[in-house]
Amino acid sequence: MDEISDWTHDLARRLHVRAPVETTELQKLFAAEDFAGLVGAIKRSFGLELKMELGRVKSGGCPTAPAWIKLPEFMPLYGTEAFRRTTVRVFIREEFMRWMPFPTLVSAIAHEMAHVVLESRWDPLRENEKVVDLTAMLFGFSELYFQGATYQAGRGNTVGYLSLQEVRYAASLMAKLRRASRQAERGSKFSAPYFLTRLRPRQVVTGVLAVVGLIIALAIAGRSFEGARQANRQQGAENVAQEERKPADAPLSAQVEAVPNSVPLGSEAITTSIASALSSAPTHNVNRTEDVRAIQERLFELGYLLKKPDGFWGPRSQQALHDFRLSAKLVGDSWDRKVEIALFDPASPRAMPQLRRSRTGSAPQQ
Repeated sequence: MDEISDWTHDLARRLHVRAPVETTELQKLFAAEDFAGLVGAIKRSFGLELKMELGRVKSGGCPTAPAWIKLPEFMPLYGTEAFRRTTVRVFIREEFMRWMPFPTLVSAIAHEMAHVVLESRWDPLRENEKVVDLTAMLFGFSELYFQGATYQAGRGNTVGYLSLQEVRYAASLMAKLRRASRQAERGSKFSAPYFLTRLRPRQVVTGVLAVVGLIIALAIAGRSFEGARQANRQQGAENVAQEERKPADAPLSAQVEAVPNSVPLGSEAITTSIASALSSAPTHNVNRTEDVRAIQERLFELGYLLKKPDGFWGPRSQQALHDFRLSAKLVGDSWDRKVEIALFDPASPRAMPQLRRSRTGSAPQQ
């Protein structure tokens, strides 16, 4: 029965287990011998929106089959417009329709409808006749299949391609799946997810061990992460403490006064001790508006910048700094600590007359 179980669970996963069909209308159509109406009602219970015709066979056709279906060579995909335009024909022998009991005839028609379901979904098991019977049972005909199989077994026959034992097992399995589905819909805390109904003991043990291993791995990773975070915090605290222990920078004027052996900036050379003191980065940043304004004010005061300071470090500000470096005999064009000290030194050289430019002109372009 393992194959029946596997096929049933696979079909239930893809097609879902349907509620048992309501037989009142079907029995009325059967009693009235409206077999075309009976075929149409069963077709609707399968949700097949396509055209279907009934062929009543008196002789000929498939010699061993009481019913069969003729499908197109290429079956369109279920639910498409081409599927809805498709016409299929169900053939049933006259003697079978008139002499078979209600459950047997309905089961035979449901079997042919299941062919349409599997063919229109291009199911890989659509050629397996037992899977076709299971599909019909899954669509709500399991009880009628069981009644028909019981009747046929008493005469040494079968209904469809399943034995009476296989029909009984499949029907009980579908009933369990149907109950589990209803419990899940009601949100019962005792209902298990669908996939758990398929697990075997060995699979359960393997899954539990995998979950335990994952939990242990996550715990180890979390502990390592927490240790690394604490180490980073400790290192950060140590860095802050070291920064706090460092002496604050002295004012710029004090640094200039502390330079030993200082000489006027107009000299041709600067002593080695002064060069060492000037090697650090400047305290005024040309990318900050307040610092740029302070530099521009000093250049304006010395006569190198002709427009009033605006805090924007542009071409005119750079040219003014270049002119100052020429007057102070400082090599290069970049803004550095050496130039900063020289610029803010009280003895800084003022702009020579030949470097002064007219104060009239266009808008400022510092």
